[in-house]
Amino acid sequence: MKKIFVALVLSISMLMMLPGSVGASSPYLVRWAGNGWVPISQSCPSACPVSYWVPSKTNFFMICYRDTFWSNGNYWSNRWFYGYTLNNSWAGWVHSSYVQNQTRGAYSC
Repeated sequence: MKKIFVALVLSISMLMMLPGSVGASSPYLVRWAGNGWVPISQSCPSACPVSYWVPSKTNFFMICYRDTFWSNGNYWSNRWFYGYTLNNSWAGWVHSSYVQNQTRGAYSC
């Protein structure tokens, strides 16, 4: 019985991390205002050109963070996360206010 329970928990955990599905505890990107698209910059974590836009509720794997340029996304913050989207593997810098369900696993870049 214990093995079945462990297998069930592992299966559910893996399903939550599948591209395109937003799990209850997995990080994802959200922009509250405007058109709902979140900007990602490949070049730097501050006032840099936007490399591409991804839709809200896109899964995001946080790798590291940097405290630098203050900016107003969903709220004011100087923290930027480097990571990649799980459903299309776009990597870059995202303002912390756009990352929901932030994890503690990210370290300083």
